[in-house]
Amino acid sequence: MKDAWNIENVVIFIPCIKYNSCISVDGFRMYLSSKTGTRNIYKPGMQLVLGYENEKYVKNIVKYISQYSFREINRFDGVDAQNNIAIYDLLCDKMKNTTFKVEYSSMGDKIINKRDAFVSLAPEKQCVVILEILKILHSNVVLGDLTLVGEAKSRSIRIKQQAF
Repeated sequence: MKDAWNIENVVIFIPCIKYNSCISVDGFRMYLSSKTGTRNIYKPGMQLVLGYENEKYVKNIVKYISQYSFREINRFDGVDAQNNIAIYDLLCDKMKNTTFKVEYSSMGDKIINKRDAFVSLAPEKQCVVILEILKILHSNVVLGDLTLVGEAKSRSIRIKQQAF
């Protein structure tokens, strides 16, 4: 018997993989989320680690956006354009050069190509873009809106077409 990939003598070890099962593809863990027609949808199962100083800085961004986004950034917010660019570059690096590249390599290419658009934004808008990238990397099925840098809304899920 041949399967959809023209492989003979296929042995199925696990006949059924349940939803929310954690699987690993090239070291990147993800959870089987749902099935739509012949497509399986996966949620990321990897936690983003940025380091202590960068996490503190991201917390400052979150605090600014959640409490003070009605005004411009001042020196007391602990947020500035130079550090925003450094965080943007770090997130691009994570998507391209770590285990995240299995899932986010194409997204990393897209946002790397939009770096000039990001740099030209006001620091307040840069903060919004950073939080939208973090939404994409979060392990939920959440849309991240990158329209400020010229990209479309993007989803943090993996969709694979089944061959059988």
